[in-house]
Amino acid sequence: TAKGTQGDTAYLESHLFYPKRRSQCLQFYHYNSGGADDQLNIWVCEYTAENPKGALRLIQKISGTWELYHVKIDVSDKFRVVFEGVKGRKPSKGGLSLDNVNLSETKCLQQTWRICNFTSLLATTHAGYETYSPRYLSPDGYSFQIDLYINGVTGSPNKMAIYFHLTSRPNDDKLQWPCPWRQASMELMDQNPDIQHRMNNIKMITTDPTKTTTD
Repeated sequence: TAKGTQGDTAYLESHLFYPKRRSQCLQFYHYNSGGADDQLNIWVCEYTAENPKGALRLIQKISGTWELYHVKIDVSDKFRVVFEGVKGRKPSKGGLSLDNVNLSETKCLQQTWRICNFTSLLATTHAGYETYSPRYLSPDGYSFQIDLYINGVTGSPNKMAIYFHLTSRPNDDKLQWPCPWRQASMELMDQNPDIQHRMNNIKMITTDPTKTTTD
């Protein structure tokens, strides 16, 4: 986007996909070294009996820096993914970059907590020091938060500890309490550039109304 005028566009199209499942997740890294208002749009072109030449549908608009994105696709017909870069009004010395693009027939992560400068925090954070994620909402409307001890709790140092907390919100009176048999998965994502070499760590918990905090 260093050249051209506001509103200029460029496109990158994938090959055709023939889905076997309804759920697809598009994962990629995006970096904007151009203007602050340069825009990346994610489109899906679906080929159906009604639209044999394809119909475009906007999935998500993205603006930001170097970051990992998960975009929910969820189509059942033949399709292709289209990346659209749009030049903004502000000055640019670079452009929009994509890396490690991967499409899998799985559900996307519902929420992503990105911890900046994690390597530095791992080297400097004392045991017993906790970091909280933003508050998130589950599909059922429950508010929750992740509590991370990067170098472990005081009584068990050098062993990363992760806690899942339900938190309060204005509409709690409309939800079921306690919330039995809800499941949450927490995944520590390995950001190795080669997706085949990534070793993510997944922890799963289920809310059990028969247990207390002392069990």
